[in-house]
Amino acid sequence: MLMALSASLTAQNFDAAGLGYARNYLTMSHGLDAFSRNPANLAYDTPYKLAIRVPALNLSISNNAISFADYERYLTFKGNQGEWSDQDRQNFLALIPDDGLRLNANVGVGLFAMKLDQFAFGLGMVAEGNVSARVKQLLGYALQDLNFTSDFNFREDELGSGGFYSAIKLSAAYGHLLDFNYRDWDLDDIAVGVRFNALLGLAVADIQQASGLVRRGTNGSNFEDEYLMVRGEVRARVATPEEQIPGKGYSLDFSASARWQKDWHFSLMLENAVGGITWSGVTKELLFVKQDTLFANGDSTLNPTDTDTLRDIAAFRTALPTNLIMGASYRFNEELTFAAQWRQGITAEFGNVRAPEVGLAVAYTPISLITLRSGMTFGGRDVFLFALGLGAHLGPLQLDAAYASRQSLWPTSSNGAVFSFAMTLGL
Repeated sequence: MLMALSASLTAQNFDAAGLGYARNYLTMSHGLDAFSRNPANLAYDTPYKLAIRVPALNLSISNNAISFADYERYLTFKGNQGEWSDQDRQNFLALIPDDGLRLNANVGVGLFAMKLDQFAFGLGMVAEGNVSARVKQLLGYALQDLNFTSDFNFREDELGSGGFYSAIKLSAAYGHLLDFNYRDWDLDDIAVGVRFNALLGLAVADIQQASGLVRRGTNGSNFEDEYLMVRGEVRARVATPEEQIPGKGYSLDFSASARWQKDWHFSLMLENAVGGITWSGVTKELLFVKQDTLFANGDSTLNPTDTDTLRDIAAFRTALPTNLIMGASYRFNEELTFAAQWRQGITAEFGNVRAPEVGLAVAYTPISLITLRSGMTFGGRDVFLFALGLGAHLGPLQLDAAYASRQSLWPTSSNGAVFSFAMTLGL
């Protein structure tokens, strides 16, 4: 939990315009927005050859179980008057998924980004990760009457999993419009793009093992020989900037876009196709063990254990989450555009999920100065995401703001909220 709540800065997980479409923005991202979303779209002309984005703010906090309304009902004095009924305990336990409680918290600042013709550059801070804890059974023991029979034994070898990393990310991208005839395919054009990310790793925590044990046993045949033992263990690899920047690495993203009959746009992207971070600075293994025993007779050979140590380990490498994304959009008229997107997680590093994600989005421009955005996403890590966004085009100045709620259309029923704001200047 503490690792997931650590300060997290992210430059490319989401942006204000893309968030307004619930991240279903692969085909509709153009100009500087294409830098973080789809570098192939940098090949297409925009009104301004030079665009600069000053620091952009992203804020996200979510979990996979408890909504704001649930928090108000069960975890505040106003909601429960300081006491839970048996039904309240059952209802609260029903909120926790069997596969674990997951927590994500991200705060992001994109420090600088610039686009010049088909090239784009950017500097920012990036962090990715989450922590998942399989606590439903333990919560059940804590909240409900428990009969510790003489053979009671609870053991969970995968009580917690996950990890996170943070890094300085320097990115450069290029989009190129291929120069030959596609009339055999009836395509208007095809563009390809690549983004190179140089990474200076600031910190990493990668959980290797987290286990829990609660056992009632005996050293003999008498009641006085019985004991109740509780044990918890966590082992993780960590690296921190104590003497130098501990990690160095890179990643490459590839994308392609095509236009058909002017109004259709298709895109394909492989995110973090290759690359990773090698942690060779101050690398350590954290080992935390806590064990205690309650004895019926106060005398036993089973002694308490309390270990909290760090030991030096060799350099190690962490891969980055790889995703395949496909999208299509259709411009219905000058005011209205529809989009659809499919995202498939290839690897499961740092909280990435392999469950597919499908989304729909719409952009409405009632006047040239204003663009209204909305989108919904189903599946993936968020399960359901609903977003609303606004773009204001004030001459060379573009202002974008967006809000998204997780697993609910209504904010108070949501178990997570995402906010983003950005300002872009075109010259």
